[in-house]
Amino acid sequence: MHHQVMMLDEEIGSPLSIESLGWMAAPGSNSSASYNNFEIYMGLCDADVLTSNFENNYISGTRTLVFSNPSLAVNATVGGWFTLNLDSPFEYNGTDNLLVEIVWESGTNSIYVYKWNTGTVRSLKGASFSAETGVIGSDVYMIDLISSQGFSQESVAWIKANAFGGDSE
Repeated sequence: MHHQVMMLDEEIGSPLSIESLGWMAAPGSNSSASYNNFEIYMGLCDADVLTSNFENNYISGTRTLVFSNPSLAVNATVGGWFTLNLDSPFEYNGTDNLLVEIVWESGTNSIYVYKWNTGTVRSLKGASFSAETGVIGSDVYMIDLISSQGFSQESVAWIKANAFGGDSE
């Protein structure tokens, strides 16, 4: 699978050293899942909507591998947050939009996470690990940006998950 979502600069609000990412497990999730060749990339985007090409959505030179695990095991409880500590922090500049891209080759079981409909094209889903293009959409996974600078649990993802309920996928 191949997923890319965009968080707008005004949703984040300021420069941030992102050290971990968090998601809230949604109904229908298994309590554990495993993913092969799991990677997370982060980078910057200067447009407010995504195109169908993963690489073209980045400002040139900003796509950065921040997490890689050949055999990732994840445990989650529905309604609870689970986090992944990044291999290296991503230094978000506070000016451009933020892209989070997640890819994995195969896996066992599924952990679904809450999402929300942005009303604009801010997500991209590819059918395979190596997909260069995908299907654009407006549903964005709620992601908690976690930093020692104190941005955890007040992120737009947490606010939307708790105030609006959110949908799951």
